Amino acid sequence: MAENQEPKKNSNNNENKPASTKFLTALVFGLFIVLGIIIGTLLWSNRLTDNAKISDSFYSSGDSSTKKVNNKKESATKETTKKESDKKNDDSSSKKKKEVEDKSKKEAEDKAKKEAEDKAKKEAEDKAKKEAEDKAKEDQQQDTNQENTADSTAVEAGEGVNQISARTGIPASQIAAANGMTVDTWFAYPGQVVKLK
Repeated sequence: MAENQEPKKNSNNNENKPASTKFLTALVFGLFIVLGIIIGTLLWSNRLTDNAKISDSFYSSGDSSTKKVNNKKESATKETTKKESDKKNDDSSSKKKKEVEDKSKKEAEDKAKKEAEDKAKKEAEDKAKKEAEDKAKEDQQQDTNQENTADSTAVEAGEGVNQISARTGIPASQIAAANGMTVDTWFAYPGQVVKLK
């Protein structure tokens, strides 16, 4: 039985190795052929264009030195013309730049002027509004003074004896004495009626 248990050799592995090696060899060979064709095509097309240039120069007639001088003159003329056109282009582009700068500067000035006008207008409106409010307060104060009898007045919000004195024209000490207090111990609520004399 030990003889029967010999390790079995896998016949598939031996057969697959030569086939895969053959396949890879063929694949590499095919890639080299494709690359060779591409490189050959590129070299052939470059050779044809170079031959055309060579044949043009070979079959040209006349004095080549005269042509060289003429070519130099033409290239110098072209350079001069190009410089002049570049200069004109620079001049026109600098004019355009200047126009754009002037336009943007004018727009900025107009904007600043408009903002200043708007600000001045708003300040004038605010000033007129404040003056109207002040006049309304003054009128209300005069109405309050007229409503108060000469012997008493109503205390307004935030007023002390000195403010009442300033409003009514009666000395603070007299107002405090009329209400049984001194200037130092004065106390009154807003809306409270106090004696003036």
